Amino acid sequence: MQICLILCKMSRKFKSQNEILYFASAIKQHRIARELTLIELEKKVNINRGQLSKFEAGLFKMRSKNFHKLCKYLKINAQAEAVNSNTLGGRLEQFARHSKKHRDAAERMLQALEQLI
Repeated sequence: MQICLILCKMSRKFKSQNEILYFASAIKQHRIARELTLIELEKKVNINRGQLSKFEAGLFKMRSKNFHKLCKYLKINAQAEAVNSNTLGGRLEQFARHSKKHRDAAERMLQALEQLI
């Protein structure tokens, strides 16, 4: 019974496309931050690079066993909820997650705005 509950929780569907895109972006950012290619990551986590590429592109619907395995390796909270993209803060957070360049631009913009106060 407990095994069933664990597996059911692990394979839970995402609430929205925004949530999928949140994880897709996080997966790619964490891989790049570790300076890993998809081929290198494939060897480390034993997940086919085609599936890894689909994770990064947001082409998945469920929190599968491989999704959890990948998130654990990359130290991403697989149970986290996506940022609310309807709020200003959520939109800024999504923008900043695209790349280090985006994050730096968001930081500079916030610093400039804080100086106006």
